[in-house]
Amino acid sequence: MNQLQKETYLFNCRNNNGRASIFSAGLFICISFFVTAALADTPKIIGSIGIKGAIGGNHIKEADGLGPYAADLSDDENQYPFYAETGGTGGGGGIFGEVRFFGQHFAIETGLLFDANKNWKSMTRGGVKVDYILKYRVLKIPVLLKGNFISDNTRFGVGFGPEFHIGVSSRAELEVIEGEENIPEEGLTPGKSQLFAENRNDVALVWDVAMAFSAGRFEVTLDLRLAYNLTWPDAYNERVAIKEENQDWFYTFEAGHLAEGRMLLGVAYVFPNPVP
Repeated sequence: MNQLQKETYLFNCRNNNGRASIFSAGLFICISFFVTAALADTPKIIGSIGIKGAIGGNHIKEADGLGPYAADLSDDENQYPFYAETGGTGGGGGIFGEVRFFGQHFAIETGLLFDANKNWKSMTRGGVKVDYILKYRVLKIPVLLKGNFISDNTRFGVGFGPEFHIGVSSRAELEVIEGEENIPEEGLTPGKSQLFAENRNDVALVWDVAMAFSAGRFEVTLDLRLAYNLTWPDAYNERVAIKEENQDWFYTFEAGHLAEGRMLLGVAYVFPNPVP
């Protein structure tokens, strides 16, 4: 090892040791802060478990081009189901649990929420207005970190965290909205048989604004919740698989959406459990 290599080696050692010292000092300060806070005001852990019902809307933004389909299909993107911006409705319910600590100012919430969705896109085919409809059910598992403000028997809070979506079932439908006189019912049969849906699993980022009203050992909760799907594809060919057989087009739709808003109303049983 020559002199330059030795000096470089010693410099890196000192530099790494310095970073390690700074990191250790910072970690020690953080731990000391939380320990001091805990000893100064011994926290109480409060738990609650209950049920929530939800209702709201879904949003799907316009796709980013036709991708590989552009060479084989018309360049009129409005002719393709769920290409343009659209949306739908959703809602459901399930069970939830929450643990609050440090005087109930901080909390963790999770649960199992069953969500049924219906998205649709209106299009005109041969003078007939039809709706392409996508119906699907999703099991949601939120993991939210929440900060609370307490005022008498009312708690106000904001939450943030991931929500895991597990596809349960899905199907695609075609329904005539206007112009039924221009096409017999059996004329829709081929189109209906060419539509399929596929379950998908996603991870969303959730923002939550909540209120809770205490009534003895029970409380009523109200949440306004926004979710943004981090794994929803932008490209049309990743949302919809198109296959051509004998001059017929078959569509398989991904059962999901980009964003959603939900209002949740719930009731919970509270478990006061002070921890010394």
